[in-house]
Amino acid sequence: MKTTAFMAIVAAQLIAPPLSAQTFDREGRLIVAPEERNIAAAQVAVAQTRLFGSMLVSYRIARPGVARVAVATRKELKVFEIDSENFEARLVRRVATTTALPKGALVCRSYAPIDAILSAGKRYFPNAELEVLPPHRPGMAWRTRVGSRLLTVSFDNKGVARFGQSAIR
Repeated sequence: MKTTAFMAIVAAQLIAPPLSAQTFDREGRLIVAPEERNIAAAQVAVAQTRLFGSMLVSYRIARPGVARVAVATRKELKVFEIDSENFEARLVRRVATTTALPKGALVCRSYAPIDAILSAGKRYFPNAELEVLPPHRPGMAWRTRVGSRLLTVSFDNKGVARFGQSAIR
């Protein structure tokens, strides 16, 4: 009886998804595995370890399983391609410029909503390329570029993304 209860507890721990957040070292090596539903946030975290103190400028799927992530500081912009299987980062472009961040950039929020935006985007815009643009000032909404259209993203109380027309042209 005790052995059966012990085996059930061990099996439950092995089957259950990890509850811890992803953690990376300064070189971008994965220390703690990401949660399955937070792949995009983990890819952004890897990109940010390559440019310390940076914030996300844009995120898009370059090809299946590979994201193209642009991160920037006040003086530098780096674009990485990051594999979703092993989280290896490949530098695509590096630009030293004073306009790397959007004008007036003040804050950097959680990047977990990217996964929700991508899954909703697949439903609403099948076969379209989505580029996710995070808010960079308090009170701003997430935005998504679908082709040449720029849409705002809002979330309902269950965390499902909804798309609307952007006031920014």
